Amino acid sequence: MKINQNDVTFFTYADEKYYPFVMPYVYSILKNTTSNYRIIIDNLENYYNQYGKKWANIQHNCIHKWSGQQNYYTENTIKNIIPNSIRFMYIPPKATKYTYITDVDMIITSDMFEKALENNIEGMKRNQAPFFNIVRDSGPKLSGVHFVETKKWYPKVVQYLKKFEDISDVNQFGDEGLLYKMVKECFGDPEKLTEGNERILPGYHLSPNRGKKYTDIKNRLCKDEDWEYAFTQFSPDFLKMF
Repeated sequence: MKINQNDVTFFTYADEKYYPFVMPYVYSILKNTTSNYRIIIDNLENYYNQYGKKWANIQHNCIHKWSGQQNYYTENTIKNIIPNSIRFMYIPPKATKYTYITDVDMIITSDMFEKALENNIEGMKRNQAPFFNIVRDSGPKLSGVHFVETKKWYPKVVQYLKKFEDISDVNQFGDEGLLYKMVKECFGDPEKLTEGNERILPGYHLSPNRGKKYTDIKNRLCKDEDWEYAFTQFSPDFLKMF
């Protein structure tokens, strides 16, 4: 089943370490899709001080301050959450039918996104699941790129998160382990709900800690000779390309 890209919102979180990836991530979504995006920033004032408020013109109020206005966490407790887990613990503002929770260090491409959407919807239908993901071989955990049917996913997850009285209970699982736990407690056996799923990403990861194999995409994305350097160093030249 083919779905309208306008019905999809990309959703992620970035702390200061990942600020350099925000602009390339947003640019790739705007250029290569017709989907929406929402990004939660740990310190919005700090972000704008580093990258300039003029960038806000293209953000269309789609970048938000991380706050405790979620009813199940206070301003103090959220400061201690593992940063990678936050994207799974926040409801996207102005949500669409589907939410694509991803890492911020990605470049979304049109062909990969189309393939991923088709793959995700097919898997959700086959397994009668409100989400698409895979169980890691190193489990029990899911992958960090998570596609959900918004109205079916978030109400149950919110109720589950309210049960945690101590933030250490959340952090003990790690981000992907927490996601596995959410699925198990809210929807059933993660193994059955992901059975037969093949992971197809909507784009490429950029972080240098992903390994050398990712540098192979250099010529597919950009002809600039400085790409590989920028790709592995948070270089100003990299940002200038956008």
